[in-house]
Amino acid sequence: MLDPKWYVIAAAVAAVALLANFDLTFGLIAAGLLALILLAWVALSLWLAPESGEPDSERSALEERFRRLSANRRLAQTKELGFVDKGYPEFD
Repeated sequence: MLDPKWYVIAAAVAAVALLANFDLTFGLIAAGLLALILLAWVALSLWLAPESGEPDSERSALEERFRRLSANRRLAQTKELGFVDKGYPEFD
């Protein structure tokens, strides 16, 4: 199933097409407004986007931290304590 934003975009494009079919002037005005909204949306998404090298979200940062800590624990258990892995399931 598609993300709801694609349904909204498709409905907006269909509305512009219907308006352009009814009256070209209304269609051009609606297309201009739609383009203005799209431009504002792109500008806002670029402004709020994470910097290069930063995690996409707090969730991905926590997942990466969990993986790192799990790897460190596993390494410490095998090297320092001589622990034999018993095959416990990992959370990926």
